[in-house]
Amino acid sequence: MKRIIKVLLLICWIGVIFSLSFQKSEETSKTSFGVTRSVASIYLKITNNYSEDNLNKLVEEIHPMIRKVAHFSEFFILAILTMVVLNEFKFKYKYLYTIIFCIVIASFDESIQYFVDGRVSSLKDVLIDTSGSIVYTLLNYIYKKVK
Repeated sequence: MKRIIKVLLLICWIGVIFSLSFQKSEETSKTSFGVTRSVASIYLKITNNYSEDNLNKLVEEIHPMIRKVAHFSEFFILAILTMVVLNEFKFKYKYLYTIIFCIVIASFDESIQYFVDGRVSSLKDVLIDTSGSIVYTLLNYIYKKVK
């Protein structure tokens, strides 16, 4: 039963990634802009620098970075879930398979965006996605070696 749940979690996460890719550019921009605005607002309140002008400037400044962090994070999580499934089935080359699997999903993800109005496919995004999975895989590998 645990195996089934782990596989289903992985499949669901892939579904989340692909569903975000099917969003039109207006929808995805609105979502990411809202997240950026929230993060910037919290930061400015904590640092006692909140004003609408400061908020607007900060949002403009960090919005592209927040979008890229989202790509990285999606695939960091995908690598975690992939590794959990591969561990469950005792795969021998789980680190390599995790990275290859995440590269394939990242490539499909960007390919989907090519066909969605207002979206573009980007090799740069595939590399950012892949870096998220590589970072997790390396951290996991190092942790296992140190442990």
